[in-house]
Amino acid sequence: MVSEQNYKAAHALRSPSVSIGAARLGMMCQSLEISADNQLWAELSQMINQIESEYRNVVKFITAYVSWGSKKEGESTR
Repeated sequence: MVSEQNYKAAHALRSPSVSIGAARLGMMCQSLEISADNQLWAELSQMINQIESEYRNVVKFITAYVSWGSKKEGESTR
């Protein structure tokens, strides 16, 4: 069974993920919430690892997007 802490983290991450357009991450979190009580730890651990990987991908994308936007703003003021 997944720890209460991991369940709460998945729940807390799901809605904001969808709100910023990271639908895949939101769906992965929702799957973990639904499966939390019915899966073996090895399966849940794999799901958590996949969520962490997707989270890192989202952070990289947002960081690159913000950086790109800052560069574009700097170009338009010259």
